[in-house]
Amino acid sequence: MTHNSCISNAAKIAVLFIFLLFNPSFAQSQTLESKWRYELSSPLFRPLLADNKEPRIGVTNYLEGNQLLLDIGATTDLVEYETAKIYEGDTLLTTYAFGADFGTFSLLRKDPNFKFPVEAADYIFGFYLSFQRPLGDFFGEETYLSARLRVSHISAHLIDGSYDNTLGVWRNGEPPFVFSREFINLVLGYGSDLFRFYLGYEFLIHTIPNGFSAHSFQAGLEHLVPNLAGTGVSPFVAVDFKLTPVWRREIQMTQGLAGTTSVMIGAKTGDIGKRGIRLFYNYVGGNGWRGMYRTESVEYHSLGFIIDL
Repeated sequence: MTHNSCISNAAKIAVLFIFLLFNPSFAQSQTLESKWRYELSSPLFRPLLADNKEPRIGVTNYLEGNQLLLDIGATTDLVEYETAKIYEGDTLLTTYAFGADFGTFSLLRKDPNFKFPVEAADYIFGFYLSFQRPLGDFFGEETYLSARLRVSHISAHLIDGSYDNTLGVWRNGEPPFVFSREFINLVLGYGSDLFRFYLGYEFLIHTIPNGFSAHSFQAGLEHLVPNLAGTGVSPFVAVDFKLTPVWRREIQMTQGLAGTTSVMIGAKTGDIGKRGIRLFYNYVGGNGWRGMYRTESVEYHSLGFIIDL
């Protein structure tokens, strides 16, 4: 794919998002009040619960084998703009946000004597635009349309825990190489504080190594039960499904798409989208996403916790 066609596709995604933000159907609405907020705040667009590429702070322990995940990252809105308009007799409160996210996803090995050598790490950072607009009630629940457009960089690295000092070889049979990419990710969501459906599309602007298809797709749903029996704990279930390019080592390029399913079941303290702790079971199966292991399929069951900031 040429550089010009990459820019063209990225521009189309940006135009779609801008159209979504400033829908012409609201052109005749009357603005009542608008205000800016500049303090750091929880994301207007809630991070996807079952998407393991969302920056987060937590530990996940594999139930089979001797590996665990240590994730350190955060997502925060930096600037928010809120506007109240009257449209066809109703007052609509629409909020826009600009924010940033940074994350490290580390794969560790559990060795005797409480040692945890780091085998691989993926680093992600970028910025995003998001918005949220009410859409009315659905079975007594206030619903809204939301969206997030991320522009991010991700890179992958083998760490010293992947090197066997005794044999003098890399454990996965392949030495480290440069894995770096920049991408645009757009997710559209519909839901309430109790449920959400979403669709996503990801476009690679640039990638090393070459040979990767630029397109990936995503869909998911989430359901939560707030403050179960007055305990302050909210059980939840979330499913995330991705279609991503499959890397073929023999031809050094991607060919076709394969699915990856992530199912997360757990409970959260505090309000949805706010500070708290999530305890969960997670099943992941399908096409792997870690850069250093791009040729491998994954399947694992795990238990873990996430600290929501």
